Amino acid sequence: MSLVKWLRRKVGYAAVVVITLLVALRLFLFNDPLPVKQIRLPLNKHQLSTDHARNGITPSLRQRGGYLEPNDGNRFLFKGDRIENDPLEVRPNLKAPSLKFTNDEAPKVKLGWIDPMSSRKVVYSNNSVLIFDRWKRYKKDLCDGKLIAYDKEFAVLFNAVIDRTLCVSPKKGGEFLEDVRMQKEDVEYYTFKKGAFQVQCSLTVGQTYHFNRQNHLNRYMSALIAGTETVTPLTAGFTIAVTRYEYANLYHTMTDWYNAFLLMQFFNKAAAETNILIVDAHPRGVLDPVWPVLFNSTRRLSRIAEKTSYESLVWGVQGYNSPLLNHMSSKPLPLSEEFRAFFLSSYGIPPTASLLNCSSLRVLFLWRRDYVAHPRRPDGHVVRKIHNEREILNHLQSKYQQLRVAGVQIDKFEMVDQLRQIASTDILVGMHGAGLTHALFLPRHAALVELFPLYWSSINAHFKSIAAWRNLTYTSWENRDQSLEKANHFTHVPVGIADTLIKNAYKGVCHRDLK
Repeated sequence: MSLVKWLRRKVGYAAVVVITLLVALRLFLFNDPLPVKQIRLPLNKHQLSTDHARNGITPSLRQRGGYLEPNDGNRFLFKGDRIENDPLEVRPNLKAPSLKFTNDEAPKVKLGWIDPMSSRKVVYSNNSVLIFDRWKRYKKDLCDGKLIAYDKEFAVLFNAVIDRTLCVSPKKGGEFLEDVRMQKEDVEYYTFKKGAFQVQCSLTVGQTYHFNRQNHLNRYMSALIAGTETVTPLTAGFTIAVTRYEYANLYHTMTDWYNAFLLMQFFNKAAAETNILIVDAHPRGVLDPVWPVLFNSTRRLSRIAEKTSYESLVWGVQGYNSPLLNHMSSKPLPLSEEFRAFFLSSYGIPPTASLLNCSSLRVLFLWRRDYVAHPRRPDGHVVRKIHNEREILNHLQSKYQQLRVAGVQIDKFEMVDQLRQIASTDILVGMHGAGLTHALFLPRHAALVELFPLYWSSINAHFKSIAAWRNLTYTSWENRDQSLEKANHFTHVPVGIADTLIKNAYKGVCHRDLK
């Protein structure tokens, strides 16, 4: 019996007409699909939940033959998106998800929800951290104690003044991408005239200290003078000044987030006490909305008053000097698990939510696809892409009942959705690329499988190092066959190779063979 006939029998013609008109009116006015509470589509012999909950700030997910997809992408980079507020400075309203993550083929696993605001008051650690001991050992007091430098990596200034009129850049930052297409990168950085930074002391400090390597903090220092005036407004509390490089790249932006986290812990500050001052003029980037979620507030230098004083201003560690880039170190990454907990809980995701279930292991492939992320690559072309995505998915889905296999272009999702995917993944697979930075947020039992094309050496140990620091299972493949390299930087990954890699990862995670 059709739905219309059933309604007509139960409630009559008039009610059917009214319901039809209401549905048509809603579709006409809002021009979007009716809400879907949960989506499950068959994946060959298996069913795979989208593992997603709509939470108020994120696009819903769709599932297509093993591919997880957002209904929309990054909605603030272009003018047509009609989002005028600068996403770098506006904190989204994170809400508890209306749906739970579930595993349909095993006992239910709920990622759950914690209030992100509660985590913002946590100080994770400021004791017994080797790098902190080094920073304390090599500190130097300057300018009557109004400036303290640590190990030539960063410094804290007390009651410091920034004179924005002496901070010069052709751009303000936060522009839409179409307004700055093919813009040269050097116009996105400030030059600082003498007096751009001021502290009240009796000494000339501008040339008395040199920070490590080619460091923008040396330009800050050269612009520092001894000031005498009292300036309002005063920014109370704790502020970290950050100059970003490769701001649209997840890995390099992660170094900035991680460095800021380390400084928070070193100075015994919680996220709710930590403000970020962005000292660059980059246009809008896909990672901008993360900053106001992680920290109390974020401001661009171009948006502060002409003269602003800061109770405590930290010149932050340069991203390129981050411990995350110390791939040769055999020492653990400082506070890596604490950083994971901080990041996940900032988005309401419990850090210990995912439990290992070897009868239903979740395998997630990260697909690299062309996309526009910054003005200097308007065609969006990326390298290191997998040529035969569908073939690999079909093989693994049909062969292994113990696996739930999906593939995703993760950079199309907002960060909260990226993290919820990663936090419930047991085996993460992908070509060498910034998306594998998410290995930082995998469950502690998980595995990372990294692929390298012929033209990209496995000597690039960014993600192998993360796996080692977190004691994750790690396995990799480096192509040696020219015939497997295809046009437009695609690489054909033989199904047999993919099969073997997944078996090795499964054994490392579950300590038994995959059959």
